[in-house]
Amino acid sequence: MRWTSLTLAAIACSACVTFLGCGAFSSTPAGDAGVEGGAFADGGSLVDGAAQSDGVAPCRTFCDDFERAANDVLGPWDRMDSTAGSLELVGDPAGPGTVLAVTNKPPLNGGSSKVALYKALPAAPKRRLSFSFRVFVKGAPTPGKQLQLFYVDLPGTPKTSRVSLELKDGELRIAERTGDGPYDYPGSLGAGQLVGAGWHAIDGSVRRAGASWEAALRVDSVGGSQLALSIDSPASANIALGDHATSEAQGTMLYDDVRVDVE
Repeated sequence: MRWTSLTLAAIACSACVTFLGCGAFSSTPAGDAGVEGGAFADGGSLVDGAAQSDGVAPCRTFCDDFERAANDVLGPWDRMDSTAGSLELVGDPAGPGTVLAVTNKPPLNGGSSKVALYKALPAAPKRRLSFSFRVFVKGAPTPGKQLQLFYVDLPGTPKTSRVSLELKDGELRIAERTGDGPYDYPGSLGAGQLVGAGWHAIDGSVRRAGASWEAALRVDSVGGSQLALSIDSPASANIALGDHATSEAQGTMLYDDVRVDVE
């Protein structure tokens, strides 16, 4: 379980680079069920409402603290993939409780590893989709190789936008992907470092900014990054936790206290 509260991402700079090495890009729309969430206020808490006794934000649209039987890895998620790797529930190395371990191994005969949990959310965001989780770098990714930690897919117009959190050589980046091609990365931005032993707190959001949308991200409640997105009107929303498409990378990441809120 997570022991500290999270706050909203702050505005920073933007940059544009191209990332390679991801597998097929696809999204499965989930219908708009009209989920209503708590009100947000810029500068306030990530998820509106009082924190629970352990400091974790209340569960709104979706959450998972992985406190369940070891053989029930899937839990509240829709599906899981362990191509060239494994998903396990293990003990927290820093204290009591159970966490998710995602281990990547180099795929055989080329191809991509896909080691992740997936969830179609019950509604598309009208104002904001916020997320938070904790991550522990148990086995650092192969030097020079990239692992994905989390994504938000927003199928819509004029195209589907995937907001992906990507780790390479200790640097966590937030990037947008809009297709399969090597140039379908309209933007990418450094968000912080995941270095040293111990848990790191990740919190961010995908939110409306006038007629367009933007993504924001913070690491350990320090600094902030904000990235303009290509999408105008999301029709649904999906998330993935873990490495959803990486070539020839290996490493072990631990996850805990996932929280997602759709407004």
